[in-house]
Amino acid sequence: RGFTGSASEVDALTGLPNRNFFKDMFGERGVFNTTRYRCLAVFDIDFFKEANDNMNGDEALVSVVQNMLRLLNDRGMVLRWGGDEFLVLFELPMESAYALCRAFVKNVESGRLVTVSVGLTEVRLSDTIKKNYYRAAQLCYQVKEMGGNGVQRELP
Repeated sequence: RGFTGSASEVDALTGLPNRNFFKDMFGERGVFNTTRYRCLAVFDIDFFKEANDNMNGDEALVSVVQNMLRLLNDRGMVLRWGGDEFLVLFELPMESAYALCRAFVKNVESGRLVTVSVGLTEVRLSDTIKKNYYRAAQLCYQVKEMGGNGVQRELP
């Protein structure tokens, strides 16, 4: 299920497309030029430094990514944004994407290795990708400030 792109566009550990791929796809100051993606999520692993110190961090990252890929099942795309931060582009409406993110958080928690924080927003085609990303990232940080292990979505 690996992504095929140039070496500079693929994350070596997870096999996911990376930030370079995203920039190549949408441009440096990109806007979403497709209505395919309806929601965008930013997720990262809670207390990753501690997790990395106490176990195999690479294993935890791969496990979390596999979990999201199984749930997403070709209804979007997961990208490794950097470190333990990932971006998910959903081809799903908000309610479905939110339900999937909640299942993702529960599944990761049940694995007892790590937990994740997720911020979810609807893609606004009138906004730059950077603004869409920033909204989702802010929501992710809100979850972290409340102790992590949850999903915060943008309310209409």
